Amino acid sequence: MKMKSPGIILIYCTILVLLFSCSQENKHEHSHHHSHSDEPVTYYCPMCPGQEQDSPGVCKVCKMDLVKREDKFFGVTKDMIVMPVNEYVQGELPVVKPIDTSFAAKLKVSGFITYDPQRVNNVSSRFEGRIEKLYKRYEYQPVKKGEPLFDVFSHSLIAAQQEYVFLKKNETDEYLLKKARKKLELLGLTSLQIDKLNHHDHKSSVTVYSPYTGFLIRMDDPAFNMSNVSSMNSMNASLVDDNSNGLRKELLKEGAFISKATPVMKIANTDIVWGILNIYAKDITSVNQGDPVALVIQGSSDTISAKISYIESVLNEQYQTIRARVILPNAGGAIKINSLLNAEISTRPVKGLWLPEKAVYDLGNKFIVFKKEGSHFKSLEVEIGIITNGFIQVLTGISANDEIASAASYLTDSESSIKVE
Repeated sequence: MKMKSPGIILIYCTILVLLFSCSQENKHEHSHHHSHSDEPVTYYCPMCPGQEQDSPGVCKVCKMDLVKREDKFFGVTKDMIVMPVNEYVQGELPVVKPIDTSFAAKLKVSGFITYDPQRVNNVSSRFEGRIEKLYKRYEYQPVKKGEPLFDVFSHSLIAAQQEYVFLKKNETDEYLLKKARKKLELLGLTSLQIDKLNHHDHKSSVTVYSPYTGFLIRMDDPAFNMSNVSSMNSMNASLVDDNSNGLRKELLKEGAFISKATPVMKIANTDIVWGILNIYAKDITSVNQGDPVALVIQGSSDTISAKISYIESVLNEQYQTIRARVILPNAGGAIKINSLLNAEISTRPVKGLWLPEKAVYDLGNKFIVFKKEGSHFKSLEVEIGIITNGFIQVLTGISANDEIASAASYLTDSESSIKVE
């Protein structure tokens, strides 16, 4: 048997090595292809964030064909590529920074007119008895000081008159006569009435005169219990007589029995009235006693200047308001009780962060701004204070170094789609 030459053996070995290497390369490629095909495939909607599935199909929201997600950018996560469209907005808008300064605010508030309680007085009988005659009887009937109001029959009054006449007739001790006269004066008789008394002429009734000027009002007038303007409708309805004839109620009737020291009539004087202002609790810290107020009564174009005389310390929980008071001269009676009013309070300078009004967007139940972060804007909820001179005070939500979109409305296309932190 002949031996093969070394050259032929070398050629065979080279061929075997090449064949083995090609086989290993094919196995590697097949293994790589198989492992790549095992990775999960995601199909998503480019228009609707969150619409994804692991098979082809259509978007459940916009009905567009889903697109296969391909990881072309290694090291970039999905959150870096797709941002929530209801939190971030792409745009090229001018930005502003909050101004840390003080502004003298002008607060616009509403309110109503009511009585000055110090000018509302009761008229009482000094003795018990029966009303024989009424001179003034209807609600809002005008009364002047010194005018007769009603006559009262009283047994105690008759006894006091008889006692005085007896002492005067018998010329008894001057001290007793003086005491008897003083008693009649305390019962309401005038000096002229007492001087005319004699043993044949004593009065069985006494006339009660008005010590005040004003007009008659009900003892339980609702204007004294008004905690807010919304009670006006019920109050006005209660002023109409039960017969619904539109006439004012008769306050007293002849023949009625009255007790000693019990209020019989109430007389209100409106030469001075109060303006009650309803101020929101969030604004009350900027309002102080003595701040100037410009008032306009509804139905009038005249502006009335006044100053805040008192600020109540009780919060109306239903409306979240605190009441402030202004005192208004009303000698001519032009300002009517229960009239509504609009007012502008000029407050002292308030320090804080301020943004232009256009930079803050009102969603109805919250306020938002758009803060610049890189090439996009992110929506943030803020708490606001007072609004004045085209600026809004921002209490929380941003800092002095934040860059805020100058016109928030240009970055909103649907109020319901905005999400804030």
